[in-house]
Amino acid sequence: GLPEDIYAGVDSCETAQEIWLRVQQMTKGSDIGIQEKKSKLFNEWERGVGHFARDYTARPRRRDAASLQIQLLIAQKEEAGIQLQAEEYDLMVAAADL
Repeated sequence: GLPEDIYAGVDSCETAQEIWLRVQQMTKGSDIGIQEKKSKLFNEWERGVGHFARDYTARPRRRDAASLQIQLLIAQKEEAGIQLQAEEYDLMVAAADL
């Protein structure tokens, strides 16, 4: 149900307009709280602190000549419209994950 303070405020009203105005007045402050919370979370994310920013760690990418050569060959085959073999497709997927 409704919180006790809202119920008490609405119960004392005689018309629907009074009820609506009372509810608007009571919930006006909650909009400000939501905006402040969003702003705080965004600022934490920008600075690299907080729950989400702390838990995110980028995995290092493998950048040796062999993996780059394989990626180049796969890209050339895709561009030419050549069907990739299962092994090549698996390598492409693995390279994208690195």
